[in-house]
Amino acid sequence: MSKYGDSNPLYAIEKGYKESTRFLMFHSTQIEAEQLQEALDIIGGYNDFDSKKVGQALLEMFGEDCRYIVGREYSVVVYVVPKHTELHFWVDDLVTIKEKAVIDEVAVVNGRLRLWWD
Repeated sequence: MSKYGDSNPLYAIEKGYKESTRFLMFHSTQIEAEQLQEALDIIGGYNDFDSKKVGQALLEMFGEDCRYIVGREYSVVVYVVPKHTELHFWVDDLVTIKEKAVIDEVAVVNGRLRLWWD
């Protein structure tokens, strides 16, 4: 039994990562910064993905200026979505976030930052 209602974006994450259902391809709806850590903690640890380290790095770098989409594209994926304007990234920013959160792939896709862990 889920502790989240099916209209809560965390519901999809819980269902997608739960062993009995475990979907390989899904995305949550957009999550505000205050729910990000709880969303990541549902995933827990997954190879080099560390929910605490990732949450801290994302909130330090982007905080409440962005929303987040958490899901799975065979492995853990997080999209950083700007709230009001297009995000502009410098190579140094991408290297910093990649190192802090031990990310396998970093890309900008349709104005969103895509972070993926294998």
